[in-house]
Amino acid sequence: NSPNCNVMFQLNYSIGGGAVQNLGSWTEVSDGNWQRIDIPVGSLAGQSVQFILYANNNNGTSTDDRLFLLVPMIKR
Repeated sequence: NSPNCNVMFQLNYSIGGGAVQNLGSWTEVSDGNWQRIDIPVGSLAGQSVQFILYANNNNGTSTDDRLFLLVPMIKR
């Protein structure tokens, strides 16, 4: 029920409260398809990391933007 949904996601991180770094970004639109996102984070192992998920509208309005994250996880 959101035919004009168009959202840009960005996954960022910060190590020990330091500068925010980008891990990746992707766009989602209302097309009836699921997209699996797999971003390697092995290089961050053993560090104190804060992950930041950012979402922003791509079409100038958030009126029809509805976000649904299915089973978000970080795996070792």
